Amino acid sequence: MPLRCGKKNVGWNIRELIHSGRKRKQAIAIALSHSRRCGNPHNKSVRGMKQCIIKAMVRAKFDNSKTARGALSRALKKCRKS
Repeated sequence: MPLRCGKKNVGWNIRELIHSGRKRKQAIAIALSHSRRCGNPHNKSVRGMKQCIIKAMVRAKFDNSKTARGALSRALKKCRKS
């Protein structure tokens, strides 16, 4: 039951949560909380962080394990900030 982001999808999320067995008030609270978390720019790094790191590592050029670790460290820092 993945919930959708955005204010437009709050009603859809409420229906989905009620359908999955949650109580109405609890479903409303969860849907609104999820909507707030999706709209917060500080939480964007959590969503899709794996893809961000993979893209950064593909673009990075390294020839040994030491530079690979450095590239991974830079990718993690970059993806946490964005």
